[in-house]
Amino acid sequence: RIGGDEFALILEGITGARGAVAAANKIGATLTKPFMLGGVSVGVSASIGVALYPQDAGDVPTLIGKADDAMYLAKRECWNFALSGPFDCTPGAVTSA
Repeated sequence: RIGGDEFALILEGITGARGAVAAANKIGATLTKPFMLGGVSVGVSASIGVALYPQDAGDVPTLIGKADDAMYLAKRECWNFALSGPFDCTPGAVTSA
């Protein structure tokens, strides 16, 4: 937990932007599945920011900052996720592997 309602995940074995997109989609799909809470079906949503090591940053604080920037881009554009770096973040478009 970074603070408030912000959390960081570190995933090993992700290969480039395509792998990051697949991971973000899987995480987002899992989070949005409705669940029962006190007899009521509820769901959550998430804005996911992705930064890749070492492409986006070589140190943890900068990497987290890049992911945070990407998350706020996702929130602003009403997307489920956004990538840090020189990528086309339009939903469905990944211009770098």
